[in-house]
Amino acid sequence: MVWLLGGSTMRGSTDFHERTIPSYLAVLFNGTAAGPRAVFLNLGVISFNSLMETKYLQKLLIERPPPALVIFLRWGQRRQLFRPAPQPWAHHGYRQVQGLIESYHRSFFGLLKPLNAAFYASFTRELLDKVHQVVLPLSAEAPELKEFVNLQNVLTGCTGEVYRRDGVHLNEKGREMVARGMAEVLQGKFPRRLANRFRTR
Repeated sequence: MVWLLGGSTMRGSTDFHERTIPSYLAVLFNGTAAGPRAVFLNLGVISFNSLMETKYLQKLLIERPPPALVIFLRWGQRRQLFRPAPQPWAHHGYRQVQGLIESYHRSFFGLLKPLNAAFYASFTRELLDKVHQVVLPLSAEAPELKEFVNLQNVLTGCTGEVYRRDGVHLNEKGREMVARGMAEVLQGKFPRRLANRFRTR
């Protein structure tokens, strides 16, 4: 079992479930060969950001047996976001949320929770983080990104339209191309002989 989490791009801006990224990925990864099939479960939710996806994953792990693999798709989220907050769930505003909820756990200064929260949630801190992203971008070889796969060039070379009219969401061709890029990565990391592992968990 493979769980796929993300926002509207993963969920699929379509009325046909067989035209979503997880469905295309299942067909591409499993192929037509006989034998066990890997199961890909679409858990994308429209408008979810990284923090919401992480909380959703926590909820799923409480309610269901763990999968063999979890895939997050952050379409359009640049790796610079990981520089000020090198976490898998990094997103704009992460520092503000952290300051309001958990920053007081990490320092003696945190004993003054209201003041600490005000500092982390301030526009000044947000501006400093954004400047940090530009001046000190995160290297592609950074250890924080070792489990991240860069799909930014997966649509390169396509001469047709890959986005819907809103310019944000992928059309069927775009979703299939993203799934093809993901399948190539999975087939390299998890050969067909491991498909049974994906099926049984």
